[in-house]
Amino acid sequence: MILSECLVVYRTAIVPARQQSSSVRRVGEVAGNPATPSATEPQYFVDFDGYYWVSYARQMVSERDPRVHWTDLDNAPLGRPVHWSSVFSWWLIMLGGFHSLWSGLSVHSAIGAAAYYANPVLMGLMLCGVGWMTFRRLGSRAAVLLVMLLALQPALLRDFGYGRPDHHGLHLMCALGVVLLAVLGGGGWVCRGEDARDSQRGTHGPPNGIDERFALNLPQARRWFIASGIAGGCGLWIGATQQFLIIGCLGVGAMAATIGATRGAGAGAGRSSPVDGDPSLWWEPELWRLWSRVGALTSFLAYLVEYFPGDLGMRLEVNHPLYSLAWLSAGEILYSVGKCRTAGTPLRRYPAAMLGLMVGGIGLLPALAYWGPTDWYVLKDPLMLRMHSVIGEFQPLINEVHSPWGVAKELVPASLVLVGIGFLLWGRAQRFLNTLLVISLVPSLCLGVMVLVQVRWEGLFVVASCVVVVPLVLVAVRDETKSTRSRVAAVLVLIAVSLQLLPNAGRVISRADDGAGGSTHMPLTDEVFARDVSLILGASLGEDSPPMTVVTGLGEGSRIHFFGRTRAPGSLYWENLDGVRDTVDFFADHGEEQALRIARSRGIDYVVVTAGVVSMAQMLKYGNNDLDGVQKTLAYRLIRPENGIPAWCRPVRVRGFRWNDRCRIYRVTGLGGGGN
Repeated sequence: MILSECLVVYRTAIVPARQQSSSVRRVGEVAGNPATPSATEPQYFVDFDGYYWVSYARQMVSERDPRVHWTDLDNAPLGRPVHWSSVFSWWLIMLGGFHSLWSGLSVHSAIGAAAYYANPVLMGLMLCGVGWMTFRRLGSRAAVLLVMLLALQPALLRDFGYGRPDHHGLHLMCALGVVLLAVLGGGGWVCRGEDARDSQRGTHGPPNGIDERFALNLPQARRWFIASGIAGGCGLWIGATQQFLIIGCLGVGAMAATIGATRGAGAGAGRSSPVDGDPSLWWEPELWRLWSRVGALTSFLAYLVEYFPGDLGMRLEVNHPLYSLAWLSAGEILYSVGKCRTAGTPLRRYPAAMLGLMVGGIGLLPALAYWGPTDWYVLKDPLMLRMHSVIGEFQPLINEVHSPWGVAKELVPASLVLVGIGFLLWGRAQRFLNTLLVISLVPSLCLGVMVLVQVRWEGLFVVASCVVVVPLVLVAVRDETKSTRSRVAAVLVLIAVSLQLLPNAGRVISRADDGAGGSTHMPLTDEVFARDVSLILGASLGEDSPPMTVVTGLGEGSRIHFFGRTRAPGSLYWENLDGVRDTVDFFADHGEEQALRIARSRGIDYVVVTAGVVSMAQMLKYGNNDLDGVQKTLAYRLIRPENGIPAWCRPVRVRGFRWNDRCRIYRVTGLGGGGN
């Protein structure tokens, strides 16, 4: 399945893009200098993030530095800081090293070649790990079921896609790990050590009809919760803002499970059974405290690895000790509530000062992000918010699929969630299974809502929803009582799984047929355009000349640096707020004074404007697409030069350049010390 997806992307996107690239070898001249084509096969990626990841990995190798915290790929000619996690770049370097040994290429070239299959390899490793862990806890049927569910999800095949080197795959691995490992660890239920050993020897039956392999004693459960905490801490390292929501939702599910599991606990009992009168299982709140402590410690150590000693700062868009503090505080609250309820002690007797400190530890992070300076959390800047409104992954799901039926197809994993909710509402349910359902359902429900708001949460929603299959399998397959409940569960789980496996399998087979036939569904036109423009403009540079500064659209600016010696001020990244602002102000200028100031301060050499830049400038600057406003912008005047262009912009027409109808190119002249 993974290989078939790789074939589709390769045959329908990468190969056609490379075939289109041959036209750049037949271009004419720019400023009297012949264009020099690239001597190597061009590397195109499905998403522009890949160009940055490959460049960062190559920079690490060339500078012999395991971290990259400054780049000159955009915000030209000044450069800007980098706050991304280094983990994915390390992965590219490792794969590039192996590829270099196998192919004989230099490590620099091998990193780009290995980047194509970096995420498919990650997905294969993830599926192997999930299958092994689930097999250990639930047996082969559950392992095969969960692996097939994950392997056939379109959202996962996209985020782990061939030719899409990005950290989204690592995001999904960590999110799956933090939820799945907590559920496989029993969710907080432990079996008395003596009974667990007897059960494994076969001298006693499994408690409450639950498979004996799922009844863990306390030391065994601790190991699973430690692993879950490590996965969550690594997730904060990869991307804090997304992973923190996963961890927070899991914490809310754990709190609800704690309240349900300890319902009716007697004073001084110290434990609570899933079924009245059964002493074999009890709720252990210490496990969730351990989970939070390990996760917080992992996150803090990762922060030091990434930023110590020279790059420590107050950047709440990425991993920071405040995330560790919030997680640690939440774990202490979970433990306190669970301890009070299992002991039959009212929570009001718990020291108010301690509870206040723990609540404050959680609230400090969002308070500083919301009320602190913009430099602490740049994503709240109005320009960043407007930029998100034009980026696809930040759009509501309905905007991407264009119909309620499309939304329903994208949310097919919710069928598992609905089955889980149905069993929660079913009376006479075993408390053990209900708590596991709650723990797995809460993250799924929260992320399902987030997908409706922003489509970028879809992959995380899918992995969280697939975890719901674990407690459902316990009911449907591993409940040895063979009750009506287990039989109904088996039928409903089969229906829910079939709703996902059959259509998704058909989609993969259909796409594989398309890939084998070579039909083009995903032409990388923007990538080819960026490469051609970069090579054309960079051809006029001498060998020792600095890179050329080209002001163009934010999307083009995120790609153009990879293909030649050209750099743009703007790109689609929050770390580049200054470059984004200057690019928007340049193209949205209703006169030319502000644009001229920016051209001088940045030493702009060329301007490349497309129709997309026109609408982008008006929307990001003024928050609307008012036609009168659009026609006043510099971008509109440059795309329609008959309306008058500034005297310092000289039109450039490249003979034989096939993008002449798509863009207008201007050479910036007469800046009095800036530009050319």
